This record gives sequence, C-alpha cells and structure tokens, in this order.
Amino acid sequence: MVRFFRSAVVVSTVLLSLAVWPGRENTLANESRLEVGALQGPIRMAYYYPPDSASLESLRANIARLDIVAPHWLVVDATGRVRSEARPEAMGVLRAAHALVMPSAILAEAAAGDRILTDPAVRTAVIEGLVTAVDPWDGLALDFEGLDPAHRSELTSFIHALGRALRGAGKHYAVALPAKTMESRTGWSGAYDYARIASAADLYLVMAYGFRTSSSTAPGSTAPLPWVDAAMRYAASEIAPDRLLLGVAFYGYDWNVSRGPPARALRYVDTRQLMDHLGLTALFDAGVASATFRYEASGESHEVWFEDARSLAAKLELVSRYGLRGAGAWRLGQEDPSAWTVWDRALSRAGEEPRNVAAPERGETRPPAAVSLQVPPAVARPSTAGWLPTLWGGDGSDLALTISNPDLSETLVTLTLLHDDGSRTRMDRAIPPTGLTLELGGRTSADVAVGFQSALPISVAATTARPDGALSSIGAAQPAPRWAFPDAQSAPSIETTFVVLNPGLTRASVVFRARSEAGAILWERNVTLEPGARTRLSAPQGPRLEFFWTEIMADAPVVAARQTRFPGAAQVSTGHSGVAARWAVPNAALGDAWLSYVVVANPNTSATSVLIRWIADGREVGRQGVEIPTMGRVGIQAASTPGMPASAEVTASLPVVVERSAYQREGWAMLSEPGIPQEPGR
Repeated sequence: MVRFFRSAVVVSTVLLSLAVWPGRENTLANESRLEVGALQGPIRMAYYYPPDSASLESLRANIARLDIVAPHWLVVDATGRVRSEARPEAMGVLRAAHALVMPSAILAEAAAGDRILTDPAVRTAVIEGLVTAVDPWDGLALDFEGLDPAHRSELTSFIHALGRALRGAGKHYAVALPAKTMESRTGWSGAYDYARIASAADLYLVMAYGFRTSSSTAPGSTAPLPWVDAAMRYAASEIAPDRLLLGVAFYGYDWNVSRGPPARALRYVDTRQLMDHLGLTALFDAGVASATFRYEASGESHEVWFEDARSLAAKLELVSRYGLRGAGAWRLGQEDPSAWTVWDRALSRAGEEPRNVAAPERGETRPPAAVSLQVPPAVARPSTAGWLPTLWGGDGSDLALTISNPDLSETLVTLTLLHDDGSRTRMDRAIPPTGLTLELGGRTSADVAVGFQSALPISVAATTARPDGALSSIGAAQPAPRWAFPDAQSAPSIETTFVVLNPGLTRASVVFRARSEAGAILWERNVTLEPGARTRLSAPQGPRLEFFWTEIMADAPVVAARQTRFPGAAQVSTGHSGVAARWAVPNAALGDAWLSYVVVANPNTSATSVLIRWIADGREVGRQGVEIPTMGRVGIQAASTPGMPASAEVTASLPVVVERSAYQREGWAMLSEPGIPQEPGR
C-alpha cells in the first residue's frame, strides 16, 4: 500500500482503487487507479460528529478545505459487533467532495476494549467487522480510548493486525493517539507503545488536547502550548514525523469554580454568545495559547477557557517546526469561524490556488487533486517569548540581563519583572542588532523572575555575581508541565535549591520528586502555586555527599530552575522539559583543567543502556557504555578524552534526559548545561 508520505528508505508502489460509494457499482476495475500518495502534505483532516447539526453545517461549508474527513460513526461493543451510526444527510456532501472519507471507530464503553484485546474470537470479529464497515469508503480512523495499560502488548498486536487487514482490502489507515510527553506505562496513554506501532498505520493523529477535561478540578487550557509542543516533540522522536498529524481542539470548557467539576463543554459559538450576553472580552494567555475569561452568575464564580483562531495559529506552527505531515481537528461545528483563515494560511501548499470553499452541489463529483509528495521541511522558529523563573538574586548580588538580537534591525522587547510580593514592573526596551545588557539594580537587588516578549527572535540570559565570588548564568525557557534535572548534589556544605514559577492564569499543583542514582525516591514535596507565584525548595542536606536527579511535575505549564551552591561557587541548570533517545552534548569535555561529566537520568520504568561517543577534532576519540537502572541516573566522567575539548553523542535504548557538568580542578568555576535532543535520523 502506498503511504500518504514518501519513505526515506522504501517507497511502496502498490496502487489503490478509487473509493466505491454506497449504491454505486464497482465499475472501476479496469480504470486507472489512484495512488494514495496523491495526497500531499500538509494533510488537512477533521472529524465530523453526526449528533451535532452544527457539525454538518461546518462539513458542508468547509469540506473543500479538507483532504480527509473522519465521520465519527462506527461503534464497537464488547461482543465484537460493529454498528454504524451514519447519517443519510451527510452522504451527499461526502460523495461529492474530493476528500477521502475514513470513518472513525470508537468503543461503546471502555470495558469493551479489555474484551476486544484479550478474547481472540472477539478480536477477530472486530477486525472483520471494521474492514466490512469501511468497504464503501477510503479507509478507517481508529479512535480507541480509555484502554487499560496492562493490555499494552495486546493493543500493539491488534493495531498491527487491523492494519494488515485494511491493507489487504486496499484501505487507508489512521490511528488516533493519546498525547504524552515521554514514554509512559500508566494511564490509558500508557497502553499505546508509540515505537512498536510506528509502522502499522499510514497516519497517526496525536490528540494534543485533553490536558484538562470536564472532570479536571482546576480550570485551565485543554491544550496548553508548552504541553502540546512537548507532546509533538516526543511523538516525532518515536514515529516518523511524515506520518504524524497534529490534533488540534476547537472547543472549550466553562468551570463552575464554586461547585467544582464537571465543567460544561462549549463550542466557540456558545462561548461567543456567553461573552456577548455578559458584555465581556476574553484575555489571551500567550503562555498556553488559549483564551479565557471569568464571570459571576447566580452568586457562583465561573472560569472559561477556550480555543480560538489565535490558539490555532500558535499550535499549527508546530507542523512546520517538527516537519509533521499535517493537522487534524476535533471537531467540525465547534470552531471559531476565523480559525479557517488561519487553517488555510498555515496549511497551504506551495503554488496552491485559493480555495473555493463553497460546498459542492449534490451529485457533483470531483477527482482527487494530483499534487506532489514533498513533505514540508522542519523549520526552526526561535521563541519570541519566555521566562527566566529566577535570577538567583538577593544577598547583595549583582544582576545583569543580556538580550541578544540576531536580526539586522532594531526590535522592541517588553520585559516583565515579577517580584516576590506579586507586583510586576514593566520595561520596554529597544534592542539594537548588537544586543543590550541591562544592570538590574546593583548590589541591593532582590531576586526577580523575568518574562519577555518580542516581535522578532531574541535570546535572553541573566548573570548573577555574588559577594563571595560565585558567578552563575541562566537562560530563558518556555513553560511546560514536566521538568527533569539530571544532576544535583547535597552535603553539609552543598545546598541544592529549585525555583518554580507559575506564569499562567490558573493555579498549579506541583510535585517535586528526587531520586537516587539507583532510582529510589529520596524525598518528595507537593506545592500549590497561585497564578504569577513562585516557590523555592531546598533539598534536604544529609551527613554525606549524595548525588540525585529531580522530576518536577505540574498540572499546568510552569518554568523551573536548579542551583547547587558550593562555598564560593554556584552551578545553575534550566533542566529539560522533554526526553529523547539521542542527544548531542557540545563542550562535554573541557580539557585537562576540568573534571567533565555527562549526566544521564533514566525516567523509564525499566533499565536503559547508554552509549557515549566522545568526538574531538572531528573524530571519535573514545566510547563509554553504561546501564542505568529503572528511574536512576549516572554521571559519566570524560576520563578517556584527550587534553583538548570534546563533544559527546549520547544514544540510549529508551528516551532519557541529558546534561553536562564541569568542575575546574583548581578553583571554584562550575558549569552546567542541558544537552541538545536530536530528532530521529539526524
């Protein structure tokens, strides 16, 4: 079966027939057949939801903007029976369109998944029933949710078996995946083994929404941008990006904060009517790329979060950033009408004519567009906004903020200094092409967090000089719900402190968890952060030197940093919000004057093998291999490198987190820097 993409290794040449519509004779056996590859990225997919009449209206109005429509109408029960809830009123629209039609299959209830995956007879019946159900259509979009992670291997086998059956029937195959930011075997996302199913289907739609659901206790975005970014980065590390679709949400929720969940699901039109009725204007939280407002009704407080055109624009940038195959929306009828302008612009094809988005007349048929197979290249898009959660100020320190502007023209930067008392100071600065350094108050400066926004790409870093001679630097980061710090130490004279900032508009529950090199939990803390607040947490200091690594997990995107203080010295790290199986570590070994280490944390529920290749002067000068236990960490010293600086390449059997640490042999200079995760094949 020819894929929707062109593989870098093998390009299939089998051809598929045109879809045979219900009530139409299959007279195409001797006609020219269509390659599935005629669909070119960016692929545009959306779900049609029959019970909502607004979904049908949107289908009619916007189907010309779509390459794939997934009608949400196949239901599978625990006996293996597949029933269709197809609506006759949609048939004419679907028959007349050029888009491929791939009905979406869901479970009648979560318990049905257990039976399907564990009972061979039921599994066979389901596969046969699904292949029969999509016989009149172009393929199947599998959407099995709420599965038990204990049946992970059975689900992998089922997905592959269904794929073989669909290929044998000449059908396309897409699988909806729960979003996750790292390998996990807990929750229903743990049932999906990304790596082992990566070759089973033509397309995988990552449902990058549902970070919060109607049952969530704390209001907030259902698709916070840092989490969406981390989820797509992880997915692209396990599955070829040219098979991945970014799943975007068109909906929102209204939380009754006074009563608690469940929240009420809202279409954009519902949200708009509510704002118009109350005379309110929504705020746009750029940190999570979602809109929000609050109101009072019948003496009760409400908080609304929703997705609009601005949200879609921010998230669709990830398609080009990670070289994804395209995007898919849940669901038609819920969207901000302005979102279609964003959709057209972000997912347009080179040389494509402007679309006529009027629905085709019933009975009219259109041939699929013949277009090339080029996959959109990944585009590096430097961030124009971010946060430094702390400058490590106070105690008579000197603070300096350095802003680099790589552009040839001046750019305006808005800085927000967030103080511990909750107050904010806004500073607008014009940054010349040469950049600018700002002194922040001299030796009386208290610690602050710094946020920044700029219309052009910039980078922001801070340097802190303490009276005892300790010097440290920290760079900016994007908020994310999970952070890992592979390296830290504690001892009677060594103190490690973590700072976490909640830059969003909703409360965040944060968990700190420190683990030993063997993976044992050393200590754990739970903290609640109000919007705009931050917290400092110092690791317990025991009687002896202890090395450990730390996870920071939150239910909302946060920014974190780590500092380890020695007498007269400080080592600072910004941590990592994602994992990868391959890493590059520039300046991993600094020469004979330094003790240099590559530190690797293993956040997986099984041990991982790690290989480090040391590269100096363009050639390999040494190798070191090590096994890291479950949830453990290791610091690998660059003992075999020559007296010259060297970089390192880290390859692990499971996704890990990497940073480098260096200690000057004579003196107190100390350095720490995150590694650079590598995309597959780079």
